[in-house]
Amino acid sequence: MKSIKHIWLNIAAFIGLAFLVTSCSSTKITTDYNPGTNFTQYKTFSLLPWQGNSSSTKVTAFDRERVKNAVITNMQGLGYTYSEQDTTADLQVGMVFTTKEKKSVTSYNAGYGGWYGPWGMGATHYSEYDYTEGTFVIDVFDTQAKKLLWEAAAVSTLTEKQESPTVRERNINRFIKSIFKKYPTQPGSN
Repeated sequence: MKSIKHIWLNIAAFIGLAFLVTSCSSTKITTDYNPGTNFTQYKTFSLLPWQGNSSSTKVTAFDRERVKNAVITNMQGLGYTYSEQDTTADLQVGMVFTTKEKKSVTSYNAGYGGWYGPWGMGATHYSEYDYTEGTFVIDVFDTQAKKLLWEAAAVSTLTEKQESPTVRERNINRFIKSIFKKYPTQPGSN
């Protein structure tokens, strides 16, 4: 039988997807790319199917669609044209979302001492809590060369915050836009 803690963590991950639905300030975004790549030579892109099992990552079908639309919008904002045909587009964009259960332990000292030498009284108190960390990765590949050109990874703690669909969509759009701000070329740089 599942423990209450495990059930609450699953609920938090299902409701949360915090890095998709909260502000980007608590999200760490890292990117890397092949520095010899001329990103302006590519004109079209397509999306690869989502990686991973949706039930194990707790990403709802609604959020998958919101993320897909935000990625398409941002790639188009970079000057690329979306193509439904994944085999004929210049670039292929893949997306992966994973979750990982983690534990945090903090300690603090309470007490006094040191006035009359090294003697004193005190105690160290420990506090621990479990949380779920979410990681969202976007990979951009050269279709013909089958080569990774750019990768972005965003890591954040998931929360139990449940928001309206309108707010979730707005926050997902902001989140995806913050990732694409780190893309090697920006509109107007062609």
